[in-house]
Amino acid sequence: MRKFLPFILLLLAASFSTTKAQTPDYCGTELSETQKNWLLDYAQNGRGFASKSAVQYYVPLYMHILGDDADKGFYSANQLMADICQLNEQYAPVGFYFYLKGFDYISNSAWYDHATYGPGSTMMRQNNKPNAANIYVVANPAGNCGYFSPGQDGIALGKNCMGNGTTTFAHELGHFFSLPHPFTNVTGLKEY
Repeated sequence: MRKFLPFILLLLAASFSTTKAQTPDYCGTELSETQKNWLLDYAQNGRGFASKSAVQYYVPLYMHILGDDADKGFYSANQLMADICQLNEQYAPVGFYFYLKGFDYISNSAWYDHATYGPGSTMMRQNNKPNAANIYVVANPAGNCGYFSPGQDGIALGKNCMGNGTTTFAHELGHFFSLPHPFTNVTGLKEY
């Protein structure tokens, strides 16, 4: 997988280049120099849990669906499955296929609606599952449609920015796969 990763990332970036963000503050992913270096290391060394067939990479997703303390606000399981199908359509040009490895429901108001990154970091640290891309569907991911946390290796998605025709899920997975920012040209990083 490592020898194909630079090519795959370029194809992925190109496939998202014509898509527009839903709002100016759509993506909350912020990267420090340390995190940029982590992403470069990932680009060189890859992740060990994705497997490759002759045509596709199979990537497991572990979905964490958040609700408030009163068990209200959970994202629809039917819509989630439709979102994964849409995600597979969006990533088909680069040979990535996502499948549901597992999911859970978490009732926690502080994580469900977190205005800052701190609660989201705690949520990921306490709930991430190994050998999968960990995705958290919440009401408010720190005032954004979504963000990737390199330090916690998880993605938070706002449920209002998901659904048919949206790109938030695909965009944040781009960060997970080491693209610094899938919709824009980024300076300060080596080409890979």
